[in-house]
Amino acid sequence: MRNQSSFEILLFLIGALLIALVVVGAIGGVFRANKSDALQKALNYKKYACSPPEISKYSNLLLVLHFDDNYTINDTSRFGTSELNLFNTTLGIKNQGLLLNSTNYSASFVNSIYNSSAFSMSFWFNVTSVTANGFLLKTEFLSVNVSTANNVFVQFPGLVTSNYSFAPNAWNNIAIQRNAVGLTQVFYNGDLVEKITNTTLVTQTNFTFGAVGNNIVATVDEFKYFNTFLTQDDVLNDLFCGIRN
Repeated sequence: MRNQSSFEILLFLIGALLIALVVVGAIGGVFRANKSDALQKALNYKKYACSPPEISKYSNLLLVLHFDDNYTINDTSRFGTSELNLFNTTLGIKNQGLLLNSTNYSASFVNSIYNSSAFSMSFWFNVTSVTANGFLLKTEFLSVNVSTANNVFVQFPGLVTSNYSFAPNAWNNIAIQRNAVGLTQVFYNGDLVEKITNTTLVTQTNFTFGAVGNNIVATVDEFKYFNTFLTQDDVLNDLFCGIRN
């Protein structure tokens, strides 16, 4: 009887352990489901070694904004400019990010060196709410806008791209590039979603994030601007490796 009782206890413990493993797996599945596809893609990105770009790329990197310092936005490119204003940071995709809402001052960076016929730029964004259409980023050449229908789109002179949907409270990435002869491409979460020929470039020297009275609550993070047309591999490497390292 004693051996039978011990065997029953052992079976009970094994059953309890299996149930616990199933519950933990289900919870983990919920967490994975809530993680944005873009962030999951970044975390799983294995194609590249994720080493820093070669020195030649740094000469084309004109503006780098990590938004890690409250009240001060520091450009960590080799030009190293900064702007002091009433900015607020919040949790970003990597360390801190810039909080955009209707009361925060807009963050603007102005420099003639940004003007280039060929360029590549990218940043991550996480939208909490949109009560009226507003913009995340605006330059003289383009604006990256979000709508109440939970879509993001890019507006160029005389044309607007398709809508790309996003889930609130999830991280997404948008990258935009133009070559010297007018080919403009848009990448959304690492996928090439738009290719436009013969865009007319205007002088582009001012990068503005958000605005007072903007009817959105969102966070932007890890902005980079190159004065060159990157290859698609370079775009993906910069997007996904930049937040893993």
